[in-house]
Amino acid sequence: MLVRPVAEDCEVDSDVEGVPARSRTVTPVLTLGLASTAAAALTWGLQAVAGRVLGPESYAAFMVVWGLVFFAVGVLAGLQQEVARSVTAARSAPEDGPRSSVFRLSLVFGILGGGVIALSAPLWAGRLFGAGWPTIAAAVAATSALYAVYNGVNGALAGREQWSDYATAMVCEAILRLLLVGAVLALGGGLGAQAWGLAGAGVTWAVLSVRRGFRDAARAQGTGTLSDLSSRSLNALVAAGCSAVMISGFPVLLKITADHPLPAEAGVVLAAIVATRAPLLLPLAAFQTFVLSRFVREPGRVLVTLAKLSAAVALLTVAGAAAAYFIGPDLLVLLYGPRFVIEPALIATLVVAAGLLTVQTLSGSAVLAGGRHVAYAFGWLAGTAAAILVLTAPLSVGQRSAAALLVGSLVGLVLNLGTLLRRRP
Repeated sequence: MLVRPVAEDCEVDSDVEGVPARSRTVTPVLTLGLASTAAAALTWGLQAVAGRVLGPESYAAFMVVWGLVFFAVGVLAGLQQEVARSVTAARSAPEDGPRSSVFRLSLVFGILGGGVIALSAPLWAGRLFGAGWPTIAAAVAATSALYAVYNGVNGALAGREQWSDYATAMVCEAILRLLLVGAVLALGGGLGAQAWGLAGAGVTWAVLSVRRGFRDAARAQGTGTLSDLSSRSLNALVAAGCSAVMISGFPVLLKITADHPLPAEAGVVLAAIVATRAPLLLPLAAFQTFVLSRFVREPGRVLVTLAKLSAAVALLTVAGAAAAYFIGPDLLVLLYGPRFVIEPALIATLVVAAGLLTVQTLSGSAVLAGGRHVAYAFGWLAGTAAAILVLTAPLSVGQRSAAALLVGSLVGLVLNLGTLLRRRP
C-alpha cells in the first residue's frame, strides 16, 4: 500500500511569528516522513507475516483481496487531496463565501461508493473469489464507506496543518490493521474474515475522535457549495483510481487474466513484487506531494527537476537490481518462508520494474502539476491496458508479471513525457 500524505502548504516562503520558514518546513517533512515509513513498514511486515502463515498458494488469494481493498483505498486518496486543498483555501477565503461540510461530503462519497461496489459485486466478485464472494464484496463495500470518512478527516487535518495528528492517524491505522488481520490469521480465518480485518482498520477515524484535534478536523469546512466540492472531488477520485489500478490493484489484474486458480508461483511473485517495490515507492509515497508542490512552484524547471529525480531513481534501481540478483532470493526466503523460492533474474527484473514504476509516478506528478488531469489519467489507463494485454500472453506467471509491469510502466512513462514535451514552457 502507498500512503499519500497531502502537504502542499507546509512549505512557505516567509517567516511567521518569528519562526523561520525553513524550520516550519523541516518539521512536517520529518514528521510525515517518519510516520509514513513506520506505517508502511507495519503494513509490509503484515504481508510478510501473512506469507509465512498462509504459504504461497493461500498467500496469492490473500493478495488478491488485499489488492482489491487497497484499490478502493487508493481511489479515495483523491478525496483526501481535494479536501486538503479545499480546507486550506477556506482558511484564507472570505468568511461570507460559500462553504460546505467536509464530513458530509465524505459520508456522501462513502455511501455512494459502498453502494456501487455492493450492487455491482455479482458481476465480478464471483470470478475473483468463487462461492465466498458475498462476504468479501461486503467487506470491500464497507472499506469504501469507512475509508471515505477516514480520508476526508485526514484531508482536513492536512488542510489545517495538524501534522502531528495526521501522522498519528497514519500510524494508528497501520497498527489497527496489523492487530485485526494478525488476529484473523492467528485464528485461521478464511478470505472473508481477512477482508473484514483489512476493512476494519478504516474505523481509525472514529477511534481517534476522542481527541479534540480530530473532532475539530471532522467539523472543518471547505470552499464552495457541496455540489462544487463534490464535482472537484470526483475528478480527483478518477485520477487517483487510474494510478491505483497499477500500484495497488496488480494482484487483481493478475487474477482476472488467469485462466485457472492462481498457482503457488503467483504467491511467490506477488511477495517479490511487494518486497522489490518497498525501497523505492515507500519513500516516494512519503514525499510525493512535496515533489508535486515543487513542480507547481517551478513550472519552467519541470523537465530539469524530473530528469534529476529520475537519474537518482535509475542509480538506485541499478544498484538494487544487482543486489537483488545476488541476495534477493535468500532474503525473500528469510522474510516469507522456505517455500518462497524465486529465480535471481526474475527478482532483479522486478526491481527494474519497480524503478520504472517510480519514474512513471514522478512523471505523472509533473503532468498533474500542469493541470492536465485528463492526460494524467490517460497515461495510467494506457499503461494498465498494456499490462493487461501482456498478462494474457502464454508465459509463466513470473514472466507475465514482470513483462506486464515493465511494459505498462514504460507505456505510461512515454505518454507522460510526450505530454510534458508538447507543453514545454
